[in-house]
Amino acid sequence: MKKVLVDIIDDDAGVLDALSVYLGAKKFITRVHRHAEDFLRVRERDGAADCIVSDVRMPRLSGLELQTLLNKSKWTEPLILITGFATIDAAVSAIKAGAFDFIEKPVSERRLIASIKAAVAQTQQFEAERQEFMDMRSRLDTLSPREQEVLHLAARGLTSREMASELGISPRTVEVHRAAVMHKTGAASVADLVRLVLLIGESAKGTR
Repeated sequence: MKKVLVDIIDDDAGVLDALSVYLGAKKFITRVHRHAEDFLRVRERDGAADCIVSDVRMPRLSGLELQTLLNKSKWTEPLILITGFATIDAAVSAIKAGAFDFIEKPVSERRLIASIKAAVAQTQQFEAERQEFMDMRSRLDTLSPREQEVLHLAARGLTSREMASELGISPRTVEVHRAAVMHKTGAASVADLVRLVLLIGESAKGTR
C-alpha cells in the first residue's frame, strides 16, 4: 500500500520535529517546512503531497493566507490547520474556505492521525468518483445522435415498440441501436442507463 506523504508547515522547530517523528513512527512520510514560502517552493518543484498540516500564525505568510493562495491555484490536497490561538470564528472561516480540519494546540496526536487518514480517504473517494465520471463521459461520447435518443427513451422505461413509434423507425432498428448503446456504455440494465442519462444532465449543467 502506498505510504501517505504529509507536508508539515510550522515556524516552531520543536513542533515540526515532534510531529515529523510521530507521523514517521506511524508509517507516514513527511516533508517539513519552517515557512509557507518554503513549502510552496518544494510543492512547485516536487509536486503535491497527500495532505498538508499547517500552523495558522506564521511570519510573512500565515496559514489562512496560504489557504487563500492554494484555493486560487485550485489545490487538491486536503489542508488541516493547527493553532495555539483558536477561536470559533477562525475555525468556522477556515472550514468554510475549504480546510478539512482545524485543530487546537497542543495537538492531540491521535486526533491528528485520525484527521489525516479521514482527509486522505475523502480525497481518494472524490478522485475515484471523478475518474468514474470521466470514464462514463468518454463512453457517452462514442454514441451516435440516434443512439443518444434511444438511450434517453430507454431510460424513461419505453419499450422497443414505443421507442419505434416515437422515433419513426422499426422495432428491429430500435433493438439494434439499443444493443449498441448497451455495448458502448457497458450498461447492464435500465438502471445503468438511467445513471448515464443523469450524468448527461449534470454534465450539461456544468458546461453552462
